[in-house]
Amino acid sequence: MRKNIELATIAAFLLIITLPLLLFQESGRASMLENKTTAERPAVTSENLFDSKLPEAFDTYFSDNIGLKDQATLLHTSLMYRVFHKVAIPNYIEGKEQNMFYLPESIMASYQGLDLITEEQKQALTEKFEALAETARSYGSQFTYMPIPNKDTVYRELVPTSVHVISEDSMFSSVTEYLQAHTSLAVADTEQDLLAHKGDGRMLYYRNLDVTHWNGYGMYIGYQTFINSIRATGADIPLLSEQDVTIAETPVHRPFQFLSQYPIIGETFSNFDDVIYDISPVDGWHGQLDNSVPAEYSLANDSYSRYFHYHNDALAAGKSIVIYGDSYIYDFMLPLLSESFTDVYFLNSNVCGETELTELLSLISPDFITFEAVSRQINYGRMCTVTEVMRNALEKASMMLSVNEFSQYPVSDCSFVIHFDDAEIDQTHTVVLSEHIQAEKLVLTGWAADFDAEAGSGGVLFKVGSRIIPAEVCERPDLGEDYLSAGYRITIPADLLTGLTELQAVALTADHTAQFPQITIDLK
Repeated sequence: MRKNIELATIAAFLLIITLPLLLFQESGRASMLENKTTAERPAVTSENLFDSKLPEAFDTYFSDNIGLKDQATLLHTSLMYRVFHKVAIPNYIEGKEQNMFYLPESIMASYQGLDLITEEQKQALTEKFEALAETARSYGSQFTYMPIPNKDTVYRELVPTSVHVISEDSMFSSVTEYLQAHTSLAVADTEQDLLAHKGDGRMLYYRNLDVTHWNGYGMYIGYQTFINSIRATGADIPLLSEQDVTIAETPVHRPFQFLSQYPIIGETFSNFDDVIYDISPVDGWHGQLDNSVPAEYSLANDSYSRYFHYHNDALAAGKSIVIYGDSYIYDFMLPLLSESFTDVYFLNSNVCGETELTELLSLISPDFITFEAVSRQINYGRMCTVTEVMRNALEKASMMLSVNEFSQYPVSDCSFVIHFDDAEIDQTHTVVLSEHIQAEKLVLTGWAADFDAEAGSGGVLFKVGSRIIPAEVCERPDLGEDYLSAGYRITIPADLLTGLTELQAVALTADHTAQFPQITIDLK
């Protein structure tokens, strides 16, 4: 009998040890429970074999993906709240009146006033914004900026007093104030309007259903702020005021929407409540989601929250807008904006870069281009980067729009050269597609130089069927200081090459006044 008990104990122990390994989960997956992407298996090479960080990387990999971790995490979350009344969800902090706050380290630093920047940095960033606005004007658009504060900024009084505040100022808010004081940019100061509406009797952000976003009513206030900031510049943009909309309120009792698929969460936090606000035009919706327009766009019909397009036939003579922003817009505001603009285009700045933005701007010529950013997703460095991305995209798109008819550029007899993969291109060059297709995209690299100007070319463009796509500028230290910016990299979605047997490449002179003779690239 005793022996049987010992064997059973050993078997149970071995099962407990091996079962989590047998049920090991896929790495790199989105973990809703931990609100992050789980760690990938670290690569072991001869260079990092003795790296002190390698054991830590493996520890994180196993910790993130070990079997039964989700179940254990759910049980731990439930027990911590039931026994200690503590919300044990990473980066979530319970404040007053059932309000949850998302406060990871970066947001916490901003809330505490630890991310402030110098006057010199504010001035440098202001210059970037002004350069972006000037580039937009030369392209034919008006630039607008829409900063959106975190919930903790608007509802400081509901944040736990245990979170020590050094300064109620922050980099994000101070940049907004600086731009308003020192520039004529159209800035939608949503923070001030949200603070002004806190006494309306409605919450502006979710209490606990969706901790990382404003609710429908807060969004509507932000929409009004945004449209009014554009109208203040003299633009005639329709605005849905209070009498033009219906605000429906629906009480809910299911906190942490991203965990709502787990019954144990709903049962554990059953005493939490919130309100969903639905905003709709009294006269009904006129704007319609139509992601297939423009059909030539490589992200048309996208299903990954990267690109959206709304069109409103009722505003046939209205304005168009491109928004480079985040989920505060695409999850909430786009339908309302489609009641104020004929065409609303949105591109997700978190996953789409210069290439996608350039391509979109080359296909349309919007009246407005907007950078929207919520505080929790931005810092000084990223703000500098995004303004550069937008400016570069506008410059390239402007160049593309102007060369759709190559005949307007005289052909230069200047001395020039185009190289592709270290091989000089004459009037024709052959590309074996199979050797250059990467993740369903054709990627070509090389360099082009304007020898008369002793500089890189004014840009390399490729004619793909009926479309013109600019190459990205890449630094080429190997060419010397004068030709540092001569490098190019072109990325073309493979589906755009269907049925094509050739491409044309053209380089502009460094001063953009002429083109060099076109080069034909045969495709195999």
